Amino acid sequence: MRVGDRIESQNEIVATFGYSLVTVLRTLRDMEDEHIIYRQVGRGSFLVRLPWAESYLRIGWFYNRDRIPGGIFSNVLYSHVIASLENTIVSDGHAFVLGSFTDRKMPVELWDRLDAVLLFGAPSDMAKEHLPETTSLIATMDMMLAQVHIDSHGIDMRPAFDGMLNHLGPGPQKVLYLDGRIDLRYPAIRDQELRSAAAARGHCIETLMVDMEHPDAAYSALRQAITRFKPDAVCGFLREVWTQELTQQYPDLPIYPVVTRPDARGFSVDARGWTRALADRTYARLADRTLPPLDTRFPVRFLR
Repeated sequence: MRVGDRIESQNEIVATFGYSLVTVLRTLRDMEDEHIIYRQVGRGSFLVRLPWAESYLRIGWFYNRDRIPGGIFSNVLYSHVIASLENTIVSDGHAFVLGSFTDRKMPVELWDRLDAVLLFGAPSDMAKEHLPETTSLIATMDMMLAQVHIDSHGIDMRPAFDGMLNHLGPGPQKVLYLDGRIDLRYPAIRDQELRSAAAARGHCIETLMVDMEHPDAAYSALRQAITRFKPDAVCGFLREVWTQELTQQYPDLPIYPVVTRPDARGFSVDARGWTRALADRTYARLADRTLPPLDTRFPVRFLR
């Protein structure tokens, strides 16, 4: 239906849908009070506006296939975050679109048909060139761009690192940290933050970057590193099956994976809480594009 269309009469609504006449009359009166319809004696009721269409949003989440060649669902964290974000947006009555792009091509024409787009792994030079071309509201995940109109979102591992190191007690303790080998800046930032926190406590850190696209090789490299380094604790972006097998093989070795379940041991990311905050921030900026951009990092907790 479009603005200006005539809607069914109260008797037609009662006959078609089986509602009581009292309910239909009250609903029509409420719609008239909210300026959704206007009623003209002898002619009927007509639509003035479509609030359900006005509030319907199309929000996309796009990742860079060149930076994450194994696909976003090979990522221990973001595979869960995407599922939670889709559930949040769809539950709010909006549409969710999942897509990808490359270092050579951004689907700007597609983004123009969406209200907002979250980007993961956008190269900064290409982003500066193409993002101003789209009318869609753009925000980035796990990267920062020097553009005043773009929000940047990521996770803050520092609270989790501090919690784990405090739990381990005074140094020296040896910690093996696992992260993905992807062409983004945040793994290096996390590594530096862990090393700085450990150095202040006298702990020793070894970082292992693995290709999550090849899980068998990555797990083999992890086991070899444990044998060689003999850590007092292992932490980072471990797959769930790796954690289970290592716990059986090394029952006395503390293992703290990044997890998205609020009651699980490790570095806990509240995926529902984070995606709720992402969705609300996106809605707010769509409602008022003059809001200043934010560089947010969602805190990760340590649960033992």
